[in-house]
Amino acid sequence: MADIAKAEMLAKCDNNYPAACDAIDDAIQKYPDSHYPLLVKSFHAAKNADKSRLQTAYDQLEQVAKERTISDTSLARLKSYLIAMSGDLDKAIAFAESNLRRCPPYSLPGFIERLKETHTKTRNRT
Repeated sequence: MADIAKAEMLAKCDNNYPAACDAIDDAIQKYPDSHYPLLVKSFHAAKNADKSRLQTAYDQLEQVAKERTISDTSLARLKSYLIAMSGDLDKAIAFAESNLRRCPPYSLPGFIERLKETHTKTRNRT
C-alpha cells in the first residue's frame, strides 16, 4: 500500500519517526481490516524503542490473530522486542531462540543484535 510506503520513506529516508507514526496511524484508520499497517507500526516502534506504541500495536495484532492468520514469526519477534524493552534481555533472547526456530539460521544472530540495540536504547531512556 502506498500509505505504508510513505511511512517507510519518512522513517528510513527522512529519519522522521513522528511523521512516520502519523502516516501509519492514518493508514490504520484508512484500512481497519488490514493487519499490515499494524505490523509496520509495531516494527517501527520496536526499531525506535517505543515500548508503549509497540505494546498497543502488539495487543491489537493479538486480537486480529484470533480471527485471521498473522505470521507467528512476526508475533514472536515483536514479543521478543517487548521483553527486551521490559529490561530482561536474556529472557528476550531465550524467547527468540525458542520461538524462531523455523527461521533461517543465519537470521537469528542479526535479530539478537537488534534486540540488544533496542534493549540498550530503552535503558538509556530511563
